[in-house]
Amino acid sequence: MKCASFDGDADRLIYFYQEAETGKTVIIDGDKQFCLIVKYIRDLIHSLGIQDKLSMILVQTAYVNSRAT
Repeated sequence: MKCASFDGDADRLIYFYQEAETGKTVIIDGDKQFCLIVKYIRDLIHSLGIQDKLSMILVQTAYVNSRAT
């Protein structure tokens, strides 16, 4: 089961799912969501064969979760 939820003032979106084997709830926070989106875009760029024509930079602010690094 995959789920999504907004926080109280709806400025954050949290994805979460339940592992089938253990039943443990896994939260995909904003930092992880951003990293997954960047990885997806990087993979698209490579599949198009245009990685030599583009530069991609991931910028983290002081507010980023240290686990994202």
